[in-house]
Amino acid sequence: MSDRSKEIHRQSERMWLLVRAFLDGLDRIGATIFAVSFVGGLLAPKTSAMTTSSAVLGLLFGTITILIGGYFKVRVDTIITDVKKLLASPEDIEGDKS
Repeated sequence: MSDRSKEIHRQSERMWLLVRAFLDGLDRIGATIFAVSFVGGLLAPKTSAMTTSSAVLGLLFGTITILIGGYFKVRVDTIITDVKKLLASPEDIEGDKS
């Protein structure tokens, strides 16, 4: 593999790592929304801080965000692994097989 080709693959790997970090953040934001909505839903009858319908919408939004973030994190991890295999030298690949 030429030096130019390797540099392009390294840049691609960096980009995918950045995308994975974004998806990890999206996953955490979804978990936070889910937790806040859950607690707000439990306290909704006692306080007027959150209505029951907004708690349910928050739970749905949090769940969907968690699922989307988790699904695409797995996809990006697969892509990063493939890029790392392309960057590996032929000797490294032969060493992995044995």
